[in-house]
Amino acid sequence: MTANTNLLIVLAVGVALLVVGMGARLAWRRARTAATRPIVIARSAGSPLRTLLVGAVVVGVQWAVAAHDPSPRLLLAVLAVPALFAGASIARLTSGPATVRNGRKEARR
Repeated sequence: MTANTNLLIVLAVGVALLVVGMGARLAWRRARTAATRPIVIARSAGSPLRTLLVGAVVVGVQWAVAAHDPSPRLLLAVLAVPALFAGASIARLTSGPATVRNGRKEARR
């Protein structure tokens, strides 16, 4: 082998190492960006059967208390507490998707 052939081999190996290094650096950057990118999670409602059963239990308790003692304070308490829970659930479901961040960022749910 001549000196020119050795130089060409060294140059080819050097260019190949440079290309591999740049590819590895690009892959590492993309992986880091993907790890810190926000992931959107859609909120989903619960089972319709479970919703109907819980609603039936709440209505049954309200009806039993209203039929047993129709005092205004008791009726207000029996009707207001489930309404507050229902309002909070509806507000949470209609607020949109939650953003969850991976990596060093803080998570929001």
